[in-house]
Amino acid sequence: MYFPAVDTDQVAFQAVVKNPVTLKRRDVIRFDRTITNIGGAYNQDTGIFTAPTPGLYSFNVNVVAARGDYIEASIHINNDVQVTAISDVRGTHNEKPWDQGSASAVLYLEKGDTASVRLIFPHGHHHLQGDGKTSFGGYLISSSAPAQRVLHINPHQRIKRLRRLIHLRRQARGPFINN
Repeated sequence: MYFPAVDTDQVAFQAVVKNPVTLKRRDVIRFDRTITNIGGAYNQDTGIFTAPTPGLYSFNVNVVAARGDYIEASIHINNDVQVTAISDVRGTHNEKPWDQGSASAVLYLEKGDTASVRLIFPHGHHHLQGDGKTSFGGYLISSSAPAQRVLHINPHQRIKRLRRLIHLRRQARGPFINN
C-alpha cells in the first residue's frame, strides 16, 4: 500500500497483525498490515515508528494472545518501556477463550525518536492472534514545543529523583519537632 508523505504537522498511523505471529522476549512486534500511515513515519518492515517532527504524540497498543498463552507487550520510546499491555489466555479446559490487553501513552518525542511495541515477558516463544486483533497506532497531537522540556527517564531514575527531592525538602524544613 502506498502512503504519500504529507505536511509534518499531519502524522498518524495504525497497523495490525494480520497473520498470527510467534515471538520471543524482547522481539519488536512487526504489524504486517498498515491501515493508515499519514506522513510515512511507520515502517511496516521493522515495526518501528520514527517521529518526523518534535511534538506531543499519543500511542496505543492492543494485544490478544493465542489460546493457552500469556503475553506482556510494551510501548517503547527509543529503548525505554513506557506502558505495558497484558493478555492472559492460560485457562484450563478452555475457561478463557480469549483475553485482550491494551495500553496507551501520551508522550513528548524529539525528531528521530522511535516508538515500537516489544514483547517483554515471559521467556520462551509466545503467540499473538492475527486477523487485526493485535494493533499499534499513534498520532501527533501537537507539534509545538512543550512549556518545559519533558525528560525520558526510566522508573528507577524517577524513584531516585523523588527520594532526593524528599530528602532536600526535609533538610530545608529542619528537624521535626514533636509537640
